[in-house]
Amino acid sequence: DAYAERLREFEEFVRVNMAKDRIPGLTIGFSRDDHTWVKGFGYADLENKTPAHADSAYRLASITKSMTGEAVVQLAERGKIDLDAEIRTYVPDYPKQKWPVTVRQLLVHTGGGQTGSGLGPENVTTKDLVARISKYPIEVEPGTRYVYTTSGYNLLGAAIENVSGKSFEAYLRENLWLPLGMKDTRIDDVRGLVPNRVRGYDLADGEIKNAPFVDVSTRRGGGGATGTVPDLLRWARGAFAGKVLAPKWTDEMLAPVATKAGRWVGLGDGDEYYTLGWIIKPYNGSLAIRNEGSQKGT
Repeated sequence: DAYAERLREFEEFVRVNMAKDRIPGLTIGFSRDDHTWVKGFGYADLENKTPAHADSAYRLASITKSMTGEAVVQLAERGKIDLDAEIRTYVPDYPKQKWPVTVRQLLVHTGGGQTGSGLGPENVTTKDLVARISKYPIEVEPGTRYVYTTSGYNLLGAAIENVSGKSFEAYLRENLWLPLGMKDTRIDDVRGLVPNRVRGYDLADGEIKNAPFVDVSTRRGGGGATGTVPDLLRWARGAFAGKVLAPKWTDEMLAPVATKAGRWVGLGDGDEYYTLGWIIKPYNGSLAIRNEGSQKGT
């Protein structure tokens, strides 16, 4: 195996850093050409000493935003959404703001910084979610400033539902997940039995505790998915492979966007570009494309 020696060193690195950072369990993997490697470390469930393994299912948190973004661009490719139209065109329940807010602005987090992810301990309908977000008018002119929000992506999730006539989960399953072979990705379901679901933990007063209960499924478009590392590798390979989005629209999805003042939009004042659901970092004369996320317990 071409990678055997390097993987031995890497596994040692993982174990040392898990101990240092008090990480109960994780699954990690990579794929290069036709070689894929995935391995679990530590525990999926500390109380029952269940080991983490390759198919352990984790909350994906804001990694979900890459899927929401791609679904919106796919609907644009199909002529169902205009990226530069107001979000109210597709989510009429969202009240008129002091300034118009467009779909593209929400995708790149320049939509004026809607407060409130709409998140609570209980599951609510998309309509209720939009109503919760609508309670807080925006205070920053859209297009002028990068303000990262989950609420903006929840509005985009509502747009996907309204335009497609399907639930957010059903649209993603039929149009992104299943075409790319992602059979273990779903919107989190606290009542359903999810195969290989891991427990969530956090550090409290220096001790590992069970994470407090939150029903993250209400974060739908902004961070409601649960999935596995093999599925995330399928996503990383498939998202840009021309299977679910034509190359022209993939370019549109990954193109940096500027503020009205002409600065690139993204993290660290544009050191990394936040495009339509993806984070792009210039790296050694090339580009690294990623997304990331965290929530209670993940």
